[in-house]
Amino acid sequence: MTTTTSPTRPAPRREHRAARLLAALGAPALLAATLLGATPASAATGGSLTPAPGTSTASSWSTATGGAGTRFTVPALDSRGPVWVGLEVPASGSTPAYRGRVKIKSDGTMQLSTSKVVSGRETVVQGPVVPGAARAGSAVRLEVRPRTSGSAGLDLRAWVDGSALPSWQQQYVDSGSTAAKVTSARLWTYLASSAPSRITVAHQGVTSGSTGAASPTTPTSPTITTAATTTALVVAPGQGVCSAYSPVAGGAKTSFTVPALGANAPLWVSLEVPGATSTTAYRGRVRVSSDGQVQLSTAKVVDGREAVTYGPTLPTRTAAGGRVHLEVRPRATGSAGLDVRSWLDGQAVPTTWQQTYTDTSAAAVPVAKARLAAYLSGSATTGVSLAHTGVTSSAVAVAAPAPVPAAPVEPGPTTTGVPAGTVLKPHYGDIVVTTPGTRIDGLDVHGFITVKAPDVTITRTRVRGGVATGNRGLITNTTATATNLVVEDVTLVPDFPSVWLDGLKGANFTARRVNSWGTVDNVKVHGDKVRVLDSWLHDSAYFASDPNQGGGPTHNDAVQVLGGTDVVIRGNSLSGASNGAIQVTQDYAATRGLVIEGNWFAGGTCNIKLAHKSKLPYLETVVVRGNQFRAGSTSIADCPLLATNSTTLVQSANVYTGTATPIRVRIYG
Repeated sequence: MTTTTSPTRPAPRREHRAARLLAALGAPALLAATLLGATPASAATGGSLTPAPGTSTASSWSTATGGAGTRFTVPALDSRGPVWVGLEVPASGSTPAYRGRVKIKSDGTMQLSTSKVVSGRETVVQGPVVPGAARAGSAVRLEVRPRTSGSAGLDLRAWVDGSALPSWQQQYVDSGSTAAKVTSARLWTYLASSAPSRITVAHQGVTSGSTGAASPTTPTSPTITTAATTTALVVAPGQGVCSAYSPVAGGAKTSFTVPALGANAPLWVSLEVPGATSTTAYRGRVRVSSDGQVQLSTAKVVDGREAVTYGPTLPTRTAAGGRVHLEVRPRATGSAGLDVRSWLDGQAVPTTWQQTYTDTSAAAVPVAKARLAAYLSGSATTGVSLAHTGVTSSAVAVAAPAPVPAAPVEPGPTTTGVPAGTVLKPHYGDIVVTTPGTRIDGLDVHGFITVKAPDVTITRTRVRGGVATGNRGLITNTTATATNLVVEDVTLVPDFPSVWLDGLKGANFTARRVNSWGTVDNVKVHGDKVRVLDSWLHDSAYFASDPNQGGGPTHNDAVQVLGGTDVVIRGNSLSGASNGAIQVTQDYAATRGLVIEGNWFAGGTCNIKLAHKSKLPYLETVVVRGNQFRAGSTSIADCPLLATNSTTLVQSANVYTGTATPIRVRIYG
């Protein structure tokens, strides 16, 4: 879930603040509806709406019972400026409205989203990409179906005129509000501030829907339909499907055959067990990508919405036609949750559970049934058929109750870097590691360390570097075969600070209890399988002129992620950077499976900055949870977390330090 500011009234001071945000992100423009605001101008019910860049417009309210629909013509769009078209319905109490929205880009891509608007601020839930292309001149139909009993919310679907009427493609449930009868609706549009000029959206007004009110008992997002238990599930792009429940005892298992998958169109396969209530469930999942990579994750499902915890990636890849095994072990006592493991056909069953999830907010209940679920990315061009063996009991005992964890302690000078009392042996000159399994321990290195071999360990060591003439890290690990590097209890601080120097740079490493300061980026990630854990990354170096920034000032960060899969940043203290504590840009590669949890943040224009630029027109799921953000620590007022509206952001339990107050999330377009 992401929070943005809904259009209000323009103000010159806010425009100045937005310009600072624009410069901070290096983005072409900022979503004015999220930061500047513009009061939606009322227009006639039929005809057209004409939003200017960075502003929104809305029609007058029309009578609508049961649901609301519209048909509009896609205008010519510049590649820099997508348009959002939505149907808005009022809600009960002080809540102004709910919106069902479709975002249309110049290439014809359509993506759904829903939002709740409270006091001028939108809480946006991104939905699937709609099949088909909405080119300039195409007619698109949009329909919403508000809920009239139980929890408030609405269902949403969109399709290109002339194509088959789809099922409801996104469903939004607001469990914090009670549904009320809806009798009116209006059309709403917003044009990205990066668009070069005003556009006109011709439409046929708002009509009452003929589908009736949404059911209060079937909330789910993305749409999940139930199929009978068979040997195959047929999954359409942007849609989900699940089998009927099967009886199980102890645990549940299945195996499935990997279908042919398109590029950037992964498939998720899950085993689902019910929770303590009828609207709660837990899933053990695997994500299978077209290159055969298999990544585990777990999810808690409440009212059809998933809170996902990403897990490890299997060491061996599969391929179309390969068989994958999946097994879950739910808890029956103590806190709710489950364990999950997966392996490829022909391999030994893992002796340990590869991922464990504990839900401390809920009590475990005995599990007697499970079902198979699958979801195909909305970027897929065609559906797939998932052959499977059904769901059966696994011969494992239920998971033991998880121990209560100790309260976390923020890393600092006494818990990171070379441990106090360690006697270091001086080493003068650079170290290049080419022997697998090398261990470096207890050195004071007056030079650089470059790792070019796998399974290298660096512990209890201080690295000072030397005079740099090009971009490098005090420790650099950029060789593709140099996997499983461990850097632990290490101090990284340069004797010769420079615009060319980072602390730890590369991929395929675990950094644990590292104390790093005085470089441009304390940690720079450009590659897969990275863990940054329990470290103190602080006081990065700022230079007024940096050749890497075209002669402008440095963009120094505690952690910069230039791209990579399976990156986890957990339990660190991140402070003292002028740009951001964490900056994600995808300049090197697409970023997938990024998890940011349990950290302490301070400093930067914004503490966390998520930008999808360069490799993809979007940023795949980024999980941000359980972090603490120091209030007043950003140079842009109240900017703990900033993301593009093309970022799939899953964020929860993020608060201002020392409080239970949820942070503000800013979204730009």
